[in-house]
Amino acid sequence: MERHRFGQYLINLGLVSEAHINAALARQAQSQDQIGQLALKAGFLDVRQVMAVLTAQAGTCHYFGEMAVQLGFLQPQQLAVLLQLQQEGRPKLGEILVEMGLLDARRLGKLLDAFTALQPQSRARPAGKRGQAGKQRARAASRTRTAAR
Repeated sequence: MERHRFGQYLINLGLVSEAHINAALARQAQSQDQIGQLALKAGFLDVRQVMAVLTAQAGTCHYFGEMAVQLGFLQPQQLAVLLQLQQEGRPKLGEILVEMGLLDARRLGKLLDAFTALQPQSRARPAGKRGQAGKQRARAASRTRTAAR
């Protein structure tokens, strides 16, 4: 069974447009921490090393993390930790759509639950956890929207 993206699911339901999803994804990308920043915070790199990576990276198509590993400043395991931190720290698409006023938090939770139920078993959460997870995400999105006002 093919795994689908939540944004496409919302488009298919007619709840948002492709332009809305693209705008939300752009906001998501802008708001995530850069690997160099995370490496500094984690103490994996110092400012001199970050600057050396940025200098070496300029004019190439290499990602910061790849270049830092290639230069010997980061170990692959450290990069994996930083990538995980980056992923965990970025806002979720549904939360951004709530902030944009395109969905309300209560509906987001229900949509996430329905979307999760459609996913292949190997990736979906156990049935007993879906409802609670959707409620938690909806509460987080509601708090984010309230704070943004």
